[in-house]
Amino acid sequence: MIAMVCNVFVEVSGVRLEREMLSGLKSCSSLLLCLLDIIHCLLKNLSSVVRLALQRSDSNEDTEAAEELLLINKPLTNLNNLLIQLLACNDSEVYEEASHCVSLLAQLYGGEGADRLQPEELLSLAHTLQTHTEPRLLRVLKRLMSAVGSSCWGSSRAAETGAAY
Repeated sequence: MIAMVCNVFVEVSGVRLEREMLSGLKSCSSLLLCLLDIIHCLLKNLSSVVRLALQRSDSNEDTEAAEELLLINKPLTNLNNLLIQLLACNDSEVYEEASHCVSLLAQLYGGEGADRLQPEELLSLAHTLQTHTEPRLLRVLKRLMSAVGSSCWGSSRAAETGAAY
């Protein structure tokens, strides 16, 4: 089920981003909002279960079950780049759902996949931080930066991609 949600989200968000770039349309598709809501609910429930398991740390079974759930749902981290691009969307509903998803992914998986961020995602994140100065987004950025480490920001990889970090 997770793979199916991820695949459909990639397709729908790709079409939406492409449509927005080509035609300037800022209207949000109801399908995209539904998918964002599904992903948000999945992450919110996963977070609750993991938090509960960690609070009951006297049981190894609970901890192992929480770790297994995190592994099963790990493909959701592949959506982080698209979610970050959606943060720059002018649609407040899309922004809200995408920001909650990015925040929950950062809480659950740290900065998983931060090393795969492309210049477009970094520019989207920078633009979003200029327009939305929420602590939630600053925490996400901090987790992403700490996951990649200082060695990557200013490395030859940054020069190769033309990114201005």
